[in-house]
Amino acid sequence: MHFDGEGARIPTLFELAKRVCIRHTNHINDVGELPYSVIRPVLIRVEDPDRLKEIEKNSPQLVPETDELWQSFIRRHLGEDVLDRLLNPVDYEEASGGDPSITRAIDWSTVYFNLRKVKVEKENAQVEELKAAMKKCYDKKEKRQIGRTNIKREDVGKLRSLDRGRSFSGVMSGRISKDTLKVFKNEALNRVLIRPRR
Repeated sequence: MHFDGEGARIPTLFELAKRVCIRHTNHINDVGELPYSVIRPVLIRVEDPDRLKEIEKNSPQLVPETDELWQSFIRRHLGEDVLDRLLNPVDYEEASGGDPSITRAIDWSTVYFNLRKVKVEKENAQVEELKAAMKKCYDKKEKRQIGRTNIKREDVGKLRSLDRGRSFSGVMSGRISKDTLKVFKNEALNRVLIRPRR
C-alpha cells in the first residue's frame, strides 16, 4: 500500500492484521488468548455457526461474550420473531417448541443448534408429506392413463375394414351398429367401442 499526502493515516500493524483475518474468516478455527473485545470485528464476519462453535471450543474465554453473535445467527437463520420470543422469558418455552432442554439452556449456541435441529426436522416432515401427496397424485394419474389391451391383430383388421379408413370415427360416432361389432373376438374391445345409442 502506498499512502501520499498530508493527513493520510498509515494503518497500524494491528489494523492490517485485523483486515487480513476478516478476509480469511473461513480459515480461522482458533484465536488463542485474545479477548473478545479485540477479536470481535473478525468474529462478526464468521458466517458459519459450526465455525463459530469450533472457535469457541478452541478459545473458551470467548464463550460468555459471544451471545450477540448467536443471537444474530438465530435472527438470520430462524427469523426475527423467534429471537423476539426467546428474548421474552414469558414466551421462551413456546418458541422452543416445548422442549425443556432448550428452555433450560443458558448457552445461546445450544439454543441455536437445538432450534435449528427442530426446524430441520419440521422441514423434513413437510418434504415427506409432499412426497406422499405427489406419489398419491402420480398413482391416480397412472390409473387414469390408457394402457395397452389384448387386441388381436385380426380384430384390428376387421375394425379398419368396417370403418372404411376413418380411424374409429364410425365406431365412436355410432354409425356402425352394435350387431356388427359383436364379430370381434375380444369382449373388452366390444364393450369399449360400443356406445349406447341415444
